[in-house]
Amino acid sequence: MKSKLLPLALVAAFASAGCRKKSEPVVHTSAPTEAPGGDGTSEPGPAEPAEPSDGTDEARDPREVAMETAYQSLVTGDDGAPAKVVALGADALAILERALESQNVVAVLGAIQTLPLLATERGGALLEAALANTAASVRAAALDASAAGPHRVPVAKLVEALADAEIEVRATACDALGTGGVKEAAAVAAVFARLADEDPVVRTACAAAFAVMATPSEWLPKLATQLESPKAEGREGAVRALGELKLAEGFDFIRGRLADPDASVVATALAAIGRYADEPSVREVEPFLKDERRSVRIEAAAALARLPAASVKNLVYEVLKDRDAAVRIEAAAALGRFGDDPETFIRLHALLRDEEAAVRDITALVLEELLVAGNRPGGTSPTGSFSAISGRLADEPDDGVRARLVVALSAADAQRAVPVFIDRLAAAKGQEGTALLVALRTTTGQSLPMDAVQWRAWYDKAHPTP
Repeated sequence: MKSKLLPLALVAAFASAGCRKKSEPVVHTSAPTEAPGGDGTSEPGPAEPAEPSDGTDEARDPREVAMETAYQSLVTGDDGAPAKVVALGADALAILERALESQNVVAVLGAIQTLPLLATERGGALLEAALANTAASVRAAALDASAAGPHRVPVAKLVEALADAEIEVRATACDALGTGGVKEAAAVAAVFARLADEDPVVRTACAAAFAVMATPSEWLPKLATQLESPKAEGREGAVRALGELKLAEGFDFIRGRLADPDASVVATALAAIGRYADEPSVREVEPFLKDERRSVRIEAAAALARLPAASVKNLVYEVLKDRDAAVRIEAAAALGRFGDDPETFIRLHALLRDEEAAVRDITALVLEELLVAGNRPGGTSPTGSFSAISGRLADEPDDGVRARLVVALSAADAQRAVPVFIDRLAAAKGQEGTALLVALRTTTGQSLPMDAVQWRAWYDKAHPTP
């Protein structure tokens, strides 16, 4: 997984059971408002108040005022804080050091975010010190910043973080080692050990890192041995790593785990086999599309998005009938591969009335993408989509799905959609209302407010009845 600097608003995300493409796992971080509690738990960190003004600011040293302003911007999580700190020039490092030593997690995270913007020899040492912070989000942010550079934490410290008590820190340590392409034997061995971590998020991150760090010929026998581990986590981690490596000689090892007694191992094996994207993979995946285990069917369906399109089209159509919404979502997403087949649109139009909102949502997204592609030079736009989408928009009970349908209807025929959108504007709220206004302004070039009367008056004047 490619590492990047964390924004001040941090979120936690979990990978699926299978081996997804590397862009899918997310850096695993926590919210930025935690500070250590006395019992080791996380509590909201108090903001440091600004110094009270006595009306004599004008008499203060402008340099001190600028430094205090920059520091307080870190404390409050101001988006402009990095620029304010960097503008201090030689004083910037002192402000970051002050923030990093504070008990305010928001200030510490802001300092870590800003540190890469400074050319200082102390950068690596400051990030290393942040690894001792009691807030997991701070430790994870320091690891992520090290991976992104230019300031680096010693490899030994990254390895040490693999044993952290917090999931997000262990996972981010794996990300950092993989992003850095570390090849040191001790580091590779430590990441290999984490393939059996108790948490799937860590196993996912470490499998991706291991594939970058390890020499396949050296580690393939060790992976084969771990496939026989009595712990399901160990077997699953080994399968994940083999899927990332995608070695020809690893295929049979993965295939052997399709008979594993643990459903999560089987699901991971199906996802790993899907990475090979060849005809033998199709034959292995197909029987599991009707497996009784939900997680297994989900990963088998997800694998169809990678296998040879011509060989799996009919399989995708069949999976659309699955009783589980999560499986149908994977199949609907895979339909995007078959935009040149009119039957694809017939099935997508039918899916717009699926009983599950999540299925309808992904269906609208796939339709939008196919319609946008069809509008490009050389593309072909299918007939019937405008009516299918507008009809569903009138009946759709979910606000988020309606917003998605608005975008899809614009992709089908933006000009034709304008009066439809104006008719809906008066009663629209929430996400749909925002989507309608954006679509109307984008299509017409007008900047009217969210007022159906004004939009109708404009439209009637621009399109007089003959």
